[in-house]
Amino acid sequence: MERKKKKKEEEEEEEERRRKEEEEEEKEDEEKRKENYKKKKEEEKKKKEEEEEEEKREEEEKKGRRRRRRESRKKEKGRKRMRRRWKRRRRRRRMRRR
Repeated sequence: MERKKKKKEEEEEEEERRRKEEEEEEKEDEEKRKENYKKKKEEEKKKKEEEEEEEKREEEEKKGRRRRRRESRKKEKGRKRMRRRWKRRRRRRRMRRR
């Protein structure tokens, strides 16, 4: 009888140990999952920020190009005006000489 009781107690203790170990493992697994989830979220956030910065840079570059184009067009228009003026002056001078 006593042996049976002892055996039963030992089996119960062993089961209790197993349960505790399993619970600890589950806790550890859960912690790892949480950490991985946090890391993943942080990485996604960083990627998103980098993409947004890249888009901003590209937009600024486009704006810069547009501005340069506008400026170059203005310069070209100014040059055309000056050419017209010089041509008019030449014509007038020629007409006066004749």
